[in-house]
Amino acid sequence: MTQSVKYSDDRQQEYENTYQAENLMMKVMYFLSCLVVLAQVLQISGLVSILIAILYAATFVLFAVSWIYEFSILDAFAIVIVLLSFVHVFLNALASGSNVSFSYLRKWIMFSSTIVFFASAFKLVPDEKLLKEVRVGNVCLALFLMEEYVRQGRSVYYLNGIYTEYLIFHFTNPNLTALFLGTIAIFEVCRVYSCRGVQMKVLHAALAAVMIFFSAETQSRNILLVMTVFVILFLVLLIRKQRELKRSWLAALLVSVYPLFFSLIYLRTISWIKREGFLSFLVEKGKELSSRTNIWQTAFSQFRESPLLGAYYQMSGGTGLSQAHNTGVDILTSYGLIPFILVNVFLVQVMYRSGQAIARENFIYLAAFACCLLMGTGEAALFSGGLCIQIFVGTFLILANFGEKKEAEET
Repeated sequence: MTQSVKYSDDRQQEYENTYQAENLMMKVMYFLSCLVVLAQVLQISGLVSILIAILYAATFVLFAVSWIYEFSILDAFAIVIVLLSFVHVFLNALASGSNVSFSYLRKWIMFSSTIVFFASAFKLVPDEKLLKEVRVGNVCLALFLMEEYVRQGRSVYYLNGIYTEYLIFHFTNPNLTALFLGTIAIFEVCRVYSCRGVQMKVLHAALAAVMIFFSAETQSRNILLVMTVFVILFLVLLIRKQRELKRSWLAALLVSVYPLFFSLIYLRTISWIKREGFLSFLVEKGKELSSRTNIWQTAFSQFRESPLLGAYYQMSGGTGLSQAHNTGVDILTSYGLIPFILVNVFLVQVMYRSGQAIARENFIYLAAFACCLLMGTGEAALFSGGLCIQIFVGTFLILANFGEKKEAEET
């Protein structure tokens, strides 16, 4: 019995060390991610590049550190996805007569970074200091964007040499801008739910409202639809009185496959929708409802030519710099059918976790993570290079684990 207790104590110490190391790394990574947003808005491109390189490397280090206490089936899934997708990208390059350069692999590195970070976030239990940093950091980002919106004036609508109708904040395109704004807004809505005191709730509600307004200014219909879904979920959670909510594997599956399913329905019905004028209220200046038709049709055509290995080379003309503006279409076309299936199984497991019940306060963060995945319907940056958006999205997954600190079992 003495040996059993000693083993248990050692395991508990091992967990404590891993717990502290993971939280320290995550605090640094979240801080650097906030700096990326600041540097991007302020157009300090050199600093952005350096920080992004550090963050991509840090996600793999965090992934390895998380194995110290526990190597889970989800970790194995992540490794298989990363390795298999690399094999497909490599073989695709050889078949096309391309050199496998760093530039060519950059999109795959971004994809792999997101996968391994989500695997790490699945296990990472945040401490109070990390929780406070994320809360303060999100408020600071919201206030910073508000200040820059006023200070820079029309220049925040400047894109490719012209002043546009789309709020850009000097990101590469309005859809990417909307991803960051939508993520910040969703977190502020979560804070309305979880914070105490009327004044604090009003503050976070006001910040959320401004971020939603900014999202609307990007004219990203996809983000606004997702925000609507999340607000509805928020209201449902306010009404429901259960202390715990059980996860649903069916809901997780629907969230995971929705982006690809939407693109297929879209291509089947867009001609009829345009002809009948249905959903015409969603049309914005310079953004027709059929704006994704050519992109997705081309991607599916390339996938049909290489369903097993994918069309990573063909999508980008050999540069590796491409995205299909839909996470499902992009992963399927870039890496092939089997990696696409594995990614969806991986995401379902991340959200479902064997049907484990979760406290209402934690469930809203899991719902936020799911809604961020739904944003992949009109923008693939989460898995194909969106600066540091995977850090902000994965943070919701981490916050859903708050209060679940493990104790080593005696054996």
